[in-house]
Amino acid sequence: VGSGYDWNFQNANGPDQVGAEGVYTPITHAYRYTGDENVRFSNTNDTAFAFDQFNQTASASFEIWFRPEALDNDEQVLWETGGVNGASITLDDDLLRFGTAASSGSPSEVEVLYTLSQAQADKFVHVVGVYDKENTETRLYVNGLLVDTVDALTATWSGTNGAGLGTQQDSAVGGFASEAVGDLFGTLIGEMAIFNFYDYALSDAQVLASFQAVAVPEPGSLVLLALGGLAVSLVLRRRRR
Repeated sequence: VGSGYDWNFQNANGPDQVGAEGVYTPITHAYRYTGDENVRFSNTNDTAFAFDQFNQTASASFEIWFRPEALDNDEQVLWETGGVNGASITLDDDLLRFGTAASSGSPSEVEVLYTLSQAQADKFVHVVGVYDKENTETRLYVNGLLVDTVDALTATWSGTNGAGLGTQQDSAVGGFASEAVGDLFGTLIGEMAIFNFYDYALSDAQVLASFQAVAVPEPGSLVLLALGGLAVSLVLRRRRR
């Protein structure tokens, strides 16, 4: 990102990078979380930051490829930002959730949900949360398909608390109007392969194309999924004008 911010995997509590071949050809490595890791969004001085610098009232999309160890490991954070006034993608046993919350919003909390099957969890799962301001929608996609939509938005999708990947940062998990509920969530147990942030609302066709680029890539046209040899990075993708 031009601002010099990125995910810090190199701290003492960072997850290990492991091989992930054999599921989808483009995914060759992932980061392995065991429930104790800490990956924060930070600058070059390793100071934690939130996503509020990315125009938190505008449309945005958040894309993750992950593989949970099991579907009975309670509440886990896949990504979150902003504390109570924020957003998150979480997994509660087998229940995927993309949620946004803002104390100034009406409603103050919006969530979209999907229950994962064991067959899906055995492979890397593609999940996309979309905050579509233009169409006043909050959407959740799994493996390229729209699975839940709410015709509502909160006032913002990020507060000022730090952002975490696979783990909570600061005092509360973003996207829950109740701090007590958000605090129930812990670190991911499983593998994280890809995270992308888009500063616009992905369409149904764009989400499907992104899924197919990994799940059914055409020979000779594999997309570059990692930066600098790492399997996960913050990739800011702007709409082409």
